[in-house]
Parts: sequence; C-alpha cells; structure tokens
Amino acid sequence: MCKSFTTLTRVTVFFYLLLSSFDTKSTEIIILLLRCFSSEYKSPPTLVSIARKSRKILGDREGSTVNRCFIDMDGCIVGFDQFVRDKGMTSEQIKHIPGIYLEIPPIVGALEAVRKIMALGYEVWIATKPATGIAHTYSDKAQWIFNWLPELERRVIMTHDKGLLGDKGDYLIDDQPQTANCLKFSGTLFAFSKHFNWQDILEFFGGMHAPQEKERAEAVSLEASKSVKPTMHLSSKDTSGRVYGMAPPHQETK
Repeated sequence: MCKSFTTLTRVTVFFYLLLSSFDTKSTEIIILLLRCFSSEYKSPPTLVSIARKSRKILGDREGSTVNRCFIDMDGCIVGFDQFVRDKGMTSEQIKHIPGIYLEIPPIVGALEAVRKIMALGYEVWIATKPATGIAHTYSDKAQWIFNWLPELERRVIMTHDKGLLGDKGDYLIDDQPQTANCLKFSGTLFAFSKHFNWQDILEFFGGMHAPQEKERAEAVSLEASKSVKPTMHLSSKDTSGRVYGMAPPHQETK
C-alpha cells in the first residue's frame, strides 16, 4: 500500500512538473524531475515539498531577485496616437474597426528598448488596457504582440486595474498614469512621454546595473521629471511607489 502510494505520488508529481516545464526555467524543473525518479534517491521528497520547490523555480515572488517590468502598449510601444492622426479618425472610431489595430506600426526604437531591458535580466511583461466592451480589441492587441514581440507571447496581461500588478521591487511604464489605477502600483512608475522617453528609461535601467552610475541615472530621471508639465496633481496619497516622468507634487499644506 505504501509502495503504491509512493508510485502514485511520483506519477502525480511527474505530470505536475511536465506541465510546469514549459517555461524559461525548464532546465531546473527537469533536474528536479530526474531527482524524483532516480533510483538512487532513497528518500524521495513529499508531493508538497516538491510542489513548493517547483513553484520557487518557476518564479515564486517570495525571495525572488528578478524584478519585473510591466510595459503599456499604446503610446509606449504602439504608435496609436500618430496612427489616429494619420487616418483622420477618432480613437473611438479606430477601436470599433476589427483588425485595424494590426496596421499600427511600433514607435521608433520601442521594440529595441524592450529587448534591451530583457537583456539586462528583467522579467518583462506587457500590461495593457483593452477597450471596454469591445471584444476584438483584446485579440487584436494580443496578435500585435505575437507579430512584433513573439518572445513575449506568454507574458501579455490585459487589465483595467494595473494597480494590482507587481510589488515594491517592480516597474511599470505607462503613458497614461492617471488611468487604469496606475498610481496605485506599488513599485516604480515611469510616466512615459516625449519628455521622458525610452532613452531616459534605458539610462535609468542601465545605471541600476552599474553601481557607480546608479546615483547619476536616478538624478537624470528626476531632473527630467522636473521639466515635464504635470498632467495632474499628485499627492502622497495618490501613489504607492515612486513616480518618474511627472513633475513632483506640490507641497501639501497641513
């Protein structure tokens, strides 16, 4: 009975890990799988301990040293506003035409910037807000990523509340920080604009990987934020983390 239970446990673990192995951490998963089925492993771990270990390998955020970077699409990667102007249409008209979103080209330098952030070791996710109540905008946005950034096809998040994403060590890049609850993002928020663009953001991330340049990179980001006209008033109650790219909030009076 005990032997049968052990076999059943191992079979269960096999399928659990097999399904989990389709990930960037598949090598570590396979090693763990081999250990479970090795005849030399005289004291096989329990199902619970193996499950915990595999979740850790797959990126459990507890104790993780890999920071995530969530990137908005329209205005940051996708040249939506320019496309609307070129077509002589309104954004609402564009949103109601199935498939037209796939005609929009990427912003110059955006794809390269995204890939540079990935090359620095950050876990990059697309975080976009589809048009409310328009079903094809969900599939069109996904297909756009499949076409232009296929390496992120499994890292596409569509949400109307970006404040739910990430933790204090993560980053969010968005050109409309006043929407989709971005200001409740607990990590660092970059308010993307023509005054605070990919060049500034890449300089920041580059500085994070060079300790002697980190202070300079943050100084550049803060200096850029001072030259940007604020799109809204930010108080200490408006945001959970740091905000770059928007003018600092006015001094609050007690």
